[in-house]
Amino acid sequence: MSDILHRFIYYQREGYWAGDLCESARMLPYLTAAGHYKYGQQSLRLYLSEMKKLPETAPEAHEALMAGAFVGRRADGNHNGVSPDMLLEQTYNADAKEASGLDGITLNRAARMKWVYTKPLTAAISAELKSTLHLHSSSPHHESGWSCVNRDAEMVVKVIAAVETNPFTTATPSLINISTGECADPTVKDNLSVKADCLKALSESLSSDQKKTSVVKLNTFHTQNRMKPKKSGKTSSPCKSNEIAALLRMTQIIASGGELNIVDFIGNHECSDLPPSLFQEDGRMSTGTEASLVKILKEKTKVSSIYDLPKDCL
Repeated sequence: MSDILHRFIYYQREGYWAGDLCESARMLPYLTAAGHYKYGQQSLRLYLSEMKKLPETAPEAHEALMAGAFVGRRADGNHNGVSPDMLLEQTYNADAKEASGLDGITLNRAARMKWVYTKPLTAAISAELKSTLHLHSSSPHHESGWSCVNRDAEMVVKVIAAVETNPFTTATPSLINISTGECADPTVKDNLSVKADCLKALSESLSSDQKKTSVVKLNTFHTQNRMKPKKSGKTSSPCKSNEIAALLRMTQIIASGGELNIVDFIGNHECSDLPPSLFQEDGRMSTGTEASLVKILKEKTKVSSIYDLPKDCL
């Protein structure tokens, strides 16, 4: 997959349309194995099928794409083509985030349209002004700085260490993910070991010209690591038993010198994080003022207040 991505980026930089399609087709089984079924078996498959018919359906568009019209360039030279979405991210989206961009006018439709339509003109004027004043700098690329070079060197060392690590042992006969060292569970092992039927169904799905096809899902390490959805059950009641809160309240009462009957306390007070009088039996919030709640709490717990210090403390 790393080689495929390397060649894919290379063909985009060069503007080589046939190579771009070829590497996109090679990604299909990897996308399926990673669980991206929408890309691996539906959208990308249909895209490649339509591009294969393009010389007959739209010959002019096919000639333009073969000439490199599927990428854009921000400067003269070679090996600098980027995809349209990346080009928009580097130009319009980057300018929109600056102080002179869409900050503060996002909700104003008229202002947004004016900014979009005038941006090419203002960019051209800015470029001509910089050219007149000789403001073009010969600064190197931002990824050629010392910080990026040192970071890349550290990553190379980590990659070499990972490649030289042997995750296989004789004590573990099951399949192992060479990237993480994780062992496959029995379901994943069966799907990856006996895969003739799955690959046949996947091949038929990819070679079909139908727009709506059945998705072939495989149990892989991706599905094994995916978190299972939590079962939706009844929400816990506000008056659910909470022994920690009850013990904390009883400790506070005894520490303050109050009298406490544990049997009456447990029987008359729900053990909850919130005062029980805030809720009714059906869970709805009950009406009441703060003063009335404090009064009831003092009456039930019998906590006495001491206004004078003991004589032995004087």
